[in-house]
Amino acid sequence: MKHILVILSSILSCLACGFSSAIPPADPPGLASSFSFGVMGDAPYSSQNESEFPYLVDSINAQSPDFVIHVGDIKDSRTECSDSLYANRFDALKSIVPPLIYVPGDNEWTDCHREPRNVNDPLERLSALRKVFYPLPGRSLGTNNIPLEIQAINPGWPEFVEHQRWQNKNVLFVTIHMVGSLNGLSLFENRTELHDAEVDRRIGAATAWLRSSFEKARIESVSAVVIATHADPWNIDEDDWDGVPPRTGFEEFLDVLVTESQDFNKPVLIVNGDSHKFVVDRPLVDSGGATVTNVTRLVTYGDEEVGWIEVTVDLENSPSVFSFEGHS
Repeated sequence: MKHILVILSSILSCLACGFSSAIPPADPPGLASSFSFGVMGDAPYSSQNESEFPYLVDSINAQSPDFVIHVGDIKDSRTECSDSLYANRFDALKSIVPPLIYVPGDNEWTDCHREPRNVNDPLERLSALRKVFYPLPGRSLGTNNIPLEIQAINPGWPEFVEHQRWQNKNVLFVTIHMVGSLNGLSLFENRTELHDAEVDRRIGAATAWLRSSFEKARIESVSAVVIATHADPWNIDEDDWDGVPPRTGFEEFLDVLVTESQDFNKPVLIVNGDSHKFVVDRPLVDSGGATVTNVTRLVTYGDEEVGWIEVTVDLENSPSVFSFEGHS
C-alpha cells in the first residue's frame, strides 16, 4: 500500500456567536479538536474492483476514521442498473464499520438509460436508489451509524433524503446531490421535459441546502465547512454536450459556493469524485477570475485505482487544517 501525504495550510478567522441546533454542539474549549474521516468514491466499478473492494474495506476498518463519505458511482456507466446490483452494492457498503455517508453518483441513476439502451428510465432508477440506500432517512449507513440532519424534513423538499449534514469537532459537513453527465443534463433518446424538470428541482434544492448550511455555519461559528458531492464541476466531458452546451449544470452551484465561501471567510473543503484521480487543488475562482483562497478541493481515487483518502482535521494544534493521506 502506498501513502501520499499532502498538507495544506489554511488561516482561520474568528467569529463569536451561539445558536441552538439539531446538530450536536461543538466540543467545549480545551477538548481535543483533531480527528480523521475517510473519503472514497467511484468504487466498486468493474468486476475486478469487486474483488478488490473487500481489501479497501479492511483498510478503512483497520484505520477506523470517525466516519467515511462515499461520493458516489457504485458501478460503471455500462453495468445494468438493476435492483439486484443495488442490493449487492448496498451489502458491500454495509461491511464498513465506521458511520458511512453516501452521496449518489451519475452511474447509478442518471446514466441508466445506457445499458440496456433506453430500457431504464433515470427518474425511476433515482426513486429506487433512494429507497435502497436511505432505508432510515436521517441515519447514516455503516455498522456504527450516526444521526444526520436532512433536507427532506424541510417543507418543499420531501424527496431529498440525500441532502445531509452533521457536525464533528466544530466542523460542519454537508452533502450535495450533484452528478456528472452535466448534472443530469446530458441528452439521450427518450429524454423528456420531466427529466429537465428533475434537474431544475434538484439544483434548486442543492443551492438552498448549500445556502442554509453556510448560514448555520456562520450562526454557530463553526471553524470549517466540508462539502461532499459526486460531480467534478471543473472537469467537463465535452462528449456530454452533443454540440454547443447551453449550460453545464454546475453554474448555479459554483455561483453560490463563491458567494457563501467568501462571506464565511474560513476554511472550506470541497470533496468530489468522478475524475478518478487523487488531487488536491484550489480551482474555485470568482467572477473576476481570482482564486477563492479559503476553498480547497479534494478528488478521491476511482475506477481502476481502488483506494480511499484519509483526511485529518486539526483546528488548534497544528498550523495545517486539512491533511490528506492516500491508501490505495
